Amino acid sequence: MTTNTAMTNPAATAPVQRVSYSRLWWVGLLAIALSIAVNLLVRAVALPFITVPPEFMPLSTAMPVVFFTAIGALAAIIVFAIVGRFSRQPARTYTIIAIVVLVLSLIPNAMMLGPAAEALPGANLGNVIVLMVMHVTTAAVVVWLLTTQAVETSPARR
Repeated sequence: MTTNTAMTNPAATAPVQRVSYSRLWWVGLLAIALSIAVNLLVRAVALPFITVPPEFMPLSTAMPVVFFTAIGALAAIIVFAIVGRFSRQPARTYTIIAIVVLVLSLIPNAMMLGPAAEALPGANLGNVIVLMVMHVTTAAVVVWLLTTQAVETSPARR
């Protein structure tokens, strides 16, 4: 009795993805620029509704938003490039990693309201929510662009 490997092993018939490194540079730049634009929009929309003391550096001016968004997005792009080197399904693998890292990145923000509040003066519930929204929007933009525009899919190998 013989078994059909394709029927017993779904990975054998799954399409193979690979990161298009020739596209990654411009998709990465677009992801950084769009993340910055979205976060500046989030800040602009939120400012009338929250109180941002001058000592609360992350939201006090636009420059920290631009800087920290660019650094976070760049780190995410580097991780995507590394995942693409080692994974047969880089979009799926990267999405899982990005979700885990996003959840972990929200922990320090939440801690600004608790015992670590004195470490960052001026933190309040409204400011922390805005920072968390910025984390989510950056993750959404970066993951969406990288996994849709920088990945090529080829037919399944048999």
